[in-house]
Amino acid sequence: MVFSAHYDGFGVIRKAIYNGVADNAIGVAEMLSVAEAFARLKLKPRRSLVFIAFTAEEYALLGSRHFVAHATWDLARTAAVLNLDGIGTEIMGPMNSMVAYGAPFSSLGPMFLDAARAYASDRWTTPSPRRACSADRTTTRSSNGACLA
Repeated sequence: MVFSAHYDGFGVIRKAIYNGVADNAIGVAEMLSVAEAFARLKLKPRRSLVFIAFTAEEYALLGSRHFVAHATWDLARTAAVLNLDGIGTEIMGPMNSMVAYGAPFSSLGPMFLDAARAYASDRWTTPSPRRACSADRTTTRSSNGACLA
């Protein structure tokens, strides 16, 4: 199971600052908080957990592309990738939708539906991980359909 986020922003564009607070900073902070919570558990998860923070994502997915090209394990064994980018967008209003691309290919799909029912009014699963894998910050997918950020 991979938890990912990215920490680069756009910087200054035409004298306006795009520093990525609601997307990047909050997503990385959330990912680190999740890692800390798992580290403190007395009963450890049965799945391996990997926490990855990428950079150079806003301008060409360079960090995630490098990781996928030089992965240190067989990426086909990845059950799912939970990308926490955008987690802070609730500051712009309540969260009302969640999407799980490739959920039918993962044993975590039913868990997603339970969580989405509890927190969001709209929830979607799609059997097409290809669409998810072309989205921002998502570079490739494993043979089981999990997208790898």
